[in-house]
Amino acid sequence: IKEATKEIQEKSDNLNFLLDSIKEGIVITDEKQQIIDINNSALIIAKAQNRSEIIGKNLMNFIPKSEKRKVAKSIQMENSESVQTNLKDINGVLFPVLASGRYMMRDGQRVRAFVILDLTQIKQQEREFLQQAKLAQMGDMISMIAHQWRQPLNAISATGINLSLLSYMSKLEPKKIQESSQFIQDQCQKMSKTIDTFMNFVKPEEMPKMFKLSDTVYSVLDIMGTQLANQHIKVTVNIVTQDMFIFGFEDLLEQVLINLFSNARDAFAESSIKESILQENKFINITLEKKNSVSIISIEDNAGGIAENIVGQIFNPYFTTKKQGKGIGIGLYMSLDIMKKSFDGDLKYIPTDGGSCLQIVLRLNQN
Repeated sequence: IKEATKEIQEKSDNLNFLLDSIKEGIVITDEKQQIIDINNSALIIAKAQNRSEIIGKNLMNFIPKSEKRKVAKSIQMENSESVQTNLKDINGVLFPVLASGRYMMRDGQRVRAFVILDLTQIKQQEREFLQQAKLAQMGDMISMIAHQWRQPLNAISATGINLSLLSYMSKLEPKKIQESSQFIQDQCQKMSKTIDTFMNFVKPEEMPKMFKLSDTVYSVLDIMGTQLANQHIKVTVNIVTQDMFIFGFEDLLEQVLINLFSNARDAFAESSIKESILQENKFINITLEKKNSVSIISIEDNAGGIAENIVGQIFNPYFTTKKQGKGIGIGLYMSLDIMKKSFDGDLKYIPTDGGSCLQIVLRLNQN
């Protein structure tokens, strides 16, 4: 009996040593979710000083109310897939984790072992990726606004010169003053709308709202349209399904659209296709439609497409097909991340004859 007890103790010590050597947090509960054991990594993740602060408490005490239903559903499964959720440390501070669990037998008792990976550092890196991409896009947008404003500013200047000339010649009539005044107001409204779109992009929305997809597309084109036209790129919008609405953060979708339109624009600039052939035939076709209750925005161009040997890498962080210094390689990665996390959606690449098609898929809160 002594030898058997010694052997069992040695095995238990070895198991505890292995558990404490694992970087991921390990939490073991009984069938009522009472915590009966944890490893050192879980202790560190929970910001606890000793195991007594954790052991004996119910696992659900460390899960915020908004996440309890999702976690409870996962626990009901024999072997749950990895779930991204939030946990509370012993001070009540929320932090993101990736967790999975399975039932097993331990000392004759059916228990559930959870593997927990702290995502705090990864999430911080993602925020830095997003900020880096957004800063790059802001510079691009300022350039677009400069293009967009040049025409109305020239028109306003010309109207002012015309009014001054008519006044000098004593031919300034009240009707002409009213027409010119209205024209200047209309041009200023267009410029103001452009700035509003830019400010929405710079200052993220704090609350989600219901918005119309076609309005969002046209809003982005209001900023980029002049620049695309100056590069002889014909843009068409085909609305197959009318009145498509999404509940969410419109500025995030604008960010994705700006990135995809900019990628198409840059692809034309760097295309190996002879400019003389492509000059009059450049196009970006945008299609909005709903298929099987899923809203889809397709953006197709004929800029030559992406080489087959690198297609599998285009959504990786820091991978870019652009020339050195022209791209930071997180645009598509960031866009895919936004679609998945903010719209329960996706971003798909589809090769076409002579070009590319990127499909924005939106599933979240549609009507």
